[in-house]
Amino acid sequence: MKIENWKLEIRNGQSIMEVLVAVTIGAIIIGSATGAIILAINVNLQSRSTQIATGYAQEALGNLKSVAEGNWLKLYSVPAKGPSTQYYLAVYKTLSGTVAVTNDSPSVSGTATTFTADLVAGDNIIINSLPFTVDTVNSDTLLTLSSNYTGTTTSGLAITRDFSIRSGTEQIVSNNVTYTRSFSVQNVNRDACGAGSITTDAQVACSGTTGILEDPSTQQIIVTVSWPIRGGSNTSTATFTQYFSRTADQVMKFIDWSGGTTTSVFTQPTNQYTSQSGLNVSTSGAITFTTTVGPSTGNLISATFDTGYANGVTYNTIMWLGTLGTGTTSVQFQFASSNCSNGASDYPTCSGTWSYIGSDGTTASYYNTTGPGVPVPLVSSQHNNKRYFRYKVILNMDAGSTTPTVNNVIVNWSP
Repeated sequence: MKIENWKLEIRNGQSIMEVLVAVTIGAIIIGSATGAIILAINVNLQSRSTQIATGYAQEALGNLKSVAEGNWLKLYSVPAKGPSTQYYLAVYKTLSGTVAVTNDSPSVSGTATTFTADLVAGDNIIINSLPFTVDTVNSDTLLTLSSNYTGTTTSGLAITRDFSIRSGTEQIVSNNVTYTRSFSVQNVNRDACGAGSITTDAQVACSGTTGILEDPSTQQIIVTVSWPIRGGSNTSTATFTQYFSRTADQVMKFIDWSGGTTTSVFTQPTNQYTSQSGLNVSTSGAITFTTTVGPSTGNLISATFDTGYANGVTYNTIMWLGTLGTGTTSVQFQFASSNCSNGASDYPTCSGTWSYIGSDGTTASYYNTTGPGVPVPLVSSQHNNKRYFRYKVILNMDAGSTTPTVNNVIVNWSP
């Protein structure tokens, strides 16, 4: 009887071990399942964070595009360029409260305003439809402009912060995750003397149409968004690259030179010019040779033209319309630009005069045209952010040829 009881206890003991093994196996399965669930959750959270970061990057690129289209120089003229210098964009915002301003004074007084929270030095603001730059934020209700207020003395005006580029980074919190966002600006080089394809190669001096130069009408923007990875000290980073171009084009079309010489500055095409040699411009709407048969060469220098943009423009192309005549003939251009109305290069002293240059940046080179109606790219880096311009058109014909005729000259630029 004792033996049987002993056997029973053994069987009972085996049953308990089996239960323990089963429990252990179950715990392992549950633990593995829990780990898989946690991993799946983390992967899902990381994927969602990536989607949110992508949205923030696209938002930044969209706002920066608006800046580029509205005021290219705001983007092009940041204090420093390259990936080591980061910026963020303070977006367009109507600020709280109202302001009072005094004509010919830089002080702006606020009522119920929060200047210290809304503005920093260098921000762009709009008061009474006039643009200004903040020099100093003195307090919540007082700021100083970088220039005197030019409107009439008044109070109760709304104040708006325009898109403003600030140094550093910004933080955005979403679903308890802090995202850090910033962007950098980089100059862009192109082959074909700055008018061809984008290249990462270093600049090479231009000879004719061969060379690598900066294209001041294109900038590379790299937006970076980073955020902490859940459950660790590591950070995930996403970068987004886009090229922005100076897209707003304007043209000035010149159709007549029969009005004689002038030294005046014009904002619209005129029938006057600075000087000419060897050409006939007495017929309205035509530049030709005084003789109908070559060989001969002659040139005309246009009047001085003011684009009206105080910060200058970049000049894109020049083109002519007319006929080449017969035989061996050509029409060439040289171009001159300046921030001084007298053509000097030492702005604001402005003690020099005009210099007419061609594609390699020297007075010995020319912009050669292939015929009427074909735009010739100007080397923009040589004429970047310049307010005033002149063009010089040169006509050539060999012996036995008949005169080319220029009826229009068209200059294209981007503000």
